[in-house]
Amino acid sequence: MRHLSTRCSFVGGAFALLLLAAGCASHQQAGQSVPDMLIASGFQSRTPDSAQQRKLQAIPAGQISEKDAYGKTFYVYPDWPGNRVLIGGPVQYQAYQQLRTSRNLPAETPAKVVHGPSFDWRQWYSGA
Repeated sequence: MRHLSTRCSFVGGAFALLLLAAGCASHQQAGQSVPDMLIASGFQSRTPDSAQQRKLQAIPAGQISEKDAYGKTFYVYPDWPGNRVLIGGPVQYQAYQQLRTSRNLPAETPAKVVHGPSFDWRQWYSGA
C-alpha cells in the first residue's frame, strides 16, 4: 500500500511540474510587449525631438491610435518609456492583429484621433 502512495506522489509531482513548465512557456509568449509585437509586425520606430514630442503628447500614450492624414491612414503608438513613437499603415496594423490572434490575445480597436497634433506623418512613415 505504501508503495502505491509513493508512486501516486511521484506521478502527481511530475504532472504538477509539467503544468508549471507549460504555464511559464505560454506566459512568455503572451507576455511579449505591445511595442515588440508592433515592431515584429512592421511598424517603424521613430525618436521625436523635444518639439515633436510636445506635439505628440496629445496622442494617448501606451495605446494604438488611428490618424487619417493626407488621404492615408496611420496607426501610431507613443512609447514614452522607450522614448519613441511606433508608426505603421493598414498593412502593418493588420499584421499586428493577426499576431495578436495567433497568440490568443484579444483584438484591439485603435482610438480614432480626430483633432490630433498638426504633424506631417509622411516624414515619419516611409510606407506612405
